[in-house]
Amino acid sequence: MAQIGVLTFSFTKDNYGQVLQYLATQEYLKQKGHKAILIEPTGWQDRQKSKLERRIIKLFKILRQLTFSKTDTLIPTSTEEKLTDEEKLKRTIFQQWAETTNRKELEHSRHFVEFRENNFNRQSGTYNDILTSGYKAFCVGSDQTWSSAGYHMMLGWVPKKIKRFSIASSVGHRVYTDDEVASFKKYIRRFNFITVREDSGLELCRRCGYKSAKKILDPTFLLNANDYLPYAEKHISSSRPYVFIYLLGGEISISLTEIVEFCESKGYEIKYVESQGRDEHRECIDATVEQWLYIIKESSYVITNSFHGMAFSIIFHKPFLTFPLIGIMEGMNGRITNLAKSLQLEDRIFSGDINILFSPIDWHETDRLIDDNRKRVDKLIESLRL
Repeated sequence: MAQIGVLTFSFTKDNYGQVLQYLATQEYLKQKGHKAILIEPTGWQDRQKSKLERRIIKLFKILRQLTFSKTDTLIPTSTEEKLTDEEKLKRTIFQQWAETTNRKELEHSRHFVEFRENNFNRQSGTYNDILTSGYKAFCVGSDQTWSSAGYHMMLGWVPKKIKRFSIASSVGHRVYTDDEVASFKKYIRRFNFITVREDSGLELCRRCGYKSAKKILDPTFLLNANDYLPYAEKHISSSRPYVFIYLLGGEISISLTEIVEFCESKGYEIKYVESQGRDEHRECIDATVEQWLYIIKESSYVITNSFHGMAFSIIFHKPFLTFPLIGIMEGMNGRITNLAKSLQLEDRIFSGDINILFSPIDWHETDRLIDDNRKRVDKLIESLRL
């Protein structure tokens, strides 16, 4: 059994996908015979850094403050960098979402801290503390870890003799300058293998001269529905079948009221959860991670604008409809369209007909594609010979 350190985002207060993608990585590596530990380096900002690395660290601090995974459109806030009006507006919106998240957490905690404490293997400490703790390899986990790429998230601090790999790292639609890409090359070429979650990640690797990178599904697909059942805590009762509506911040093409009225007209009850900056000022469930999983598991249908809402609908075989974002946040739809294309579910992305929600899905074919994905990851992990 090898001890593997996993570096990823995990400090969220209401991002269900963020904590579950790490849990999936941890439990998958455990199934492969290894021990995964979430590493939380401290003091890493104190090393001597280049101007680029200082900019990246400023961005990383902002990502942690925002507490949610919508980081693929975030940009460094260095005073040296000129921001467009659109970028300034996005930054303002993200800050507003973070304030909403913090306010709602004070009103009714979702207990994400307790979930991490109860279920994650963790180690905090300096780089030296971590590097002297017996790790055989280090892994960059999923989420938008490479939307703040550089020395820290590309494991530049790991000695050359220690193996390193990435599981579904995401760049989002962040486009790096040529100078930034040039600085990443020395880090990225040291990886034993790289897997990314979206086409934008493949493009970054290509620009860095790393042509063997592979695109895979989000780590949550490395586990099956049964693997998540121990974490699904019974929370709600319902007198009739219900539609689970899970919405994040960001504008979609129709209103929540229209969605609710449509579902109720079909005879369905509504279970509604909002997070990551959304505040519809209506009754909703402030679900814990365990409750969120249970609500999906017991639902008849799912409507969402969330990548992980879509992912867990697929894992639990729930017919779903995903609403892409519109307006200034439209660029954040890449991960949704990538996932839909990979699993041949493009028709489940809303394009005008909400009745698609009730169309059947060929889960046999979907499961086959997910199983093929896991087999590809299995081979890569085995190639490390840990």
